[in-house]
Amino acid sequence: MFITDDEIAKQQHSLDLWGMYRGIASSTPYLMQSIHMALEKILLGVFEKAESKDIQFWLTYLLRNSRSSSISSVVASVVLAYPEKTFDVAAILFKTKEFIQDDLSRYHQEAQSKMMYSMGTGLGVKNKIFSDERIKTCDDKHRGMALEHLFLNYQFFRSEDVSEEEADRRQGVLWGILDAYYEELPDESEQSEYDKVWRMFLARMDRRKMNPTTEEKDDKVIVTFNPELEPNLKEYSETALQGVEERSKYLALQLWANQKWEKDERYRTYEKYENDPLRALREVEEIIAQLSSEDADGTFQLFNVSLPTLVCSVLLRDNINELDEEKRDFCKTVVLEAASLCFQEGYHYQIGDGIKQAFSVFPIILKEFPDERETIKSAILIALLTGRDEFAIDSIHNGLWSSSWDDANSLLLGYLWMKPIYDSLRGDIQEENYKKGKYGVHEFEVIKAFLASNENDVLKVIENKLPASLTIDFDALRRRTLTTALQALPVEINDPSHKELVQKLVAAFVSRQLSREASNHNDYQHKHEFLERYVWTVLKSKEEDVQYFLQPFIDAFSHSELFSDLIYEFVVAEDRAEACDNFWTAWGLFRSKVLEVASTQSWRADKMIKCFLFAQVTWKDTTKDWHSLKETNKPFIENIVSPLGHHPATLYSISKLLNDIGSPFLDSGVGWVSRMIASNEGLASSELEINTIYYLESICRKYVYKKREQIKRSMKMKSELLVILNFLVAKGSVAGYMLRESIL
Repeated sequence: MFITDDEIAKQQHSLDLWGMYRGIASSTPYLMQSIHMALEKILLGVFEKAESKDIQFWLTYLLRNSRSSSISSVVASVVLAYPEKTFDVAAILFKTKEFIQDDLSRYHQEAQSKMMYSMGTGLGVKNKIFSDERIKTCDDKHRGMALEHLFLNYQFFRSEDVSEEEADRRQGVLWGILDAYYEELPDESEQSEYDKVWRMFLARMDRRKMNPTTEEKDDKVIVTFNPELEPNLKEYSETALQGVEERSKYLALQLWANQKWEKDERYRTYEKYENDPLRALREVEEIIAQLSSEDADGTFQLFNVSLPTLVCSVLLRDNINELDEEKRDFCKTVVLEAASLCFQEGYHYQIGDGIKQAFSVFPIILKEFPDERETIKSAILIALLTGRDEFAIDSIHNGLWSSSWDDANSLLLGYLWMKPIYDSLRGDIQEENYKKGKYGVHEFEVIKAFLASNENDVLKVIENKLPASLTIDFDALRRRTLTTALQALPVEINDPSHKELVQKLVAAFVSRQLSREASNHNDYQHKHEFLERYVWTVLKSKEEDVQYFLQPFIDAFSHSELFSDLIYEFVVAEDRAEACDNFWTAWGLFRSKVLEVASTQSWRADKMIKCFLFAQVTWKDTTKDWHSLKETNKPFIENIVSPLGHHPATLYSISKLLNDIGSPFLDSGVGWVSRMIASNEGLASSELEINTIYYLESICRKYVYKKREQIKRSMKMKSELLVILNFLVAKGSVAGYMLRESIL
């Protein structure tokens, strides 16, 4: 990289490094992505009103001293945001063609960024804050530009702050850079594909080779840049475009099917399929014919291999009444063939391969084609046994419980019965392979052996003929199995046998989890998945069943982190479920247990108290109330403060609560905090939780602002507030001192 004509800086560069600050580099660590995102955010904010010379000094400093192009890409982002202030830095970047090329790739990936950042936004309040921040960055104006576009813009446009002389100077610098690139090109006869593509870049950036046209539309002037290409380059471009058009021939069908499957209303814009779903089916037939053709190239396979499954799944789910018997049968065959792929040797799951959609419409196929019962139920059972839980659970939850309860229940019980048998067989095969010098085991190998040795039992599951005396050793089940079984159950548990099953699953999970924690073999992901589904079940149950479902946890309740995590998951789930009655019933059951743990002085009591008083969840800064925290719940909070008031975590939690979702309780809350401090002298010498002083200052400031006149007239209000302010002053708080002086 040329900092000046005489100064060269060397940097490690790759597309992943260049895209790190946007989080689009899958191979880079999340920590490094976050650091680069933070750097960009700080620079964009600091430089918004800074002078051009200051901005360019610091950006050049970063380019000169960095050994990674990940920093240069952040510099490029600042240049794109403030182009008129940063031309000289832009010129440095323009002299490295890899930066121009890879920034165009970054620009194209920006179209996917919002969708990527939106993935997982339903995973709780805490994650939502981060994802919302990332989604917001996608709307920044400069995301819609790349270095290539900026190069051309400098030649055509200038702001009022840029003089004609400066514009001419800039144009000369840019043309010099282009001419240097032209001189580096080999003779046309020796040019590679890479050289031809680079020539296309140069043609698009060179004003001297442009034939721009303008048109007026909606009171705006639209400028179209038409680069003049040499004949051989134009032929190369047209050939490449034909290939792109051929590969994207079914792009509209892909978008329609994807958006309709996800119930994204944009699917309605594809009227040719929406008004004529059979057209989509005709194109599926074309795709299948081309995929099976010997002339089908790898690119066509890559783009379209899963499209028939997706379209047929959509048609079966949403347009089945518009399909005659023959077309329904065609769609059914496509879906079943696709689903069978996940059990074949060499299969590896890939997002968007159509298998998930295929399994999701199994209940519809079962209803329309009862003769396929054995095929469908076998596929679901094997998916459960082989750890492809998400496929099977999609099938069971997308209508199987409502349309065929007996089939769903037989699959669930059959899974619990056979999973230990399957796992044991898998272990035996793996051991045999090891003796033969073969490491590992392929799932296809285990499936064949399992079906061969358990054919009659599998048939019992398929025919719903499991013996009434069927016994399941829950203590022998792995945590993954317990979680899958819980996830497969209906969301709302009404059947008595299912209620009993939930309690057994929970009791086994608690026992197994506590034993793993005792041996320092904790696994957050498995624990989170189980608790997430479990608390949702409790919140969606009948109020009279809450204690029954919670009893296994209540009986085993201790200072273990498992129970703090349980309480945390309840708060996160309640934020979406809005099941206030069940939530506060659970909180009443937890109360005595939390008090018991807090009295043990365990270091884990801190987290449990913060979870129980809603302080562990990171609420939005703008969140000042909560649908599940109402005036009627105030006595519950007040009554918990007194027995827990000696604990610094309680002071932290209540002060934080009064700053966010408990803001409506501020008037009463000042009294709670005052009594807590006055009744527990040990707090003055205790090490407080981080931010406790900040939250106390904040609530005092709000209280004084809101109640200044009443405080002057009421001795009770003033004395309560002074207890808190004196505490803050003793802790060295300047804000506390100033507030105290203002009311004395």
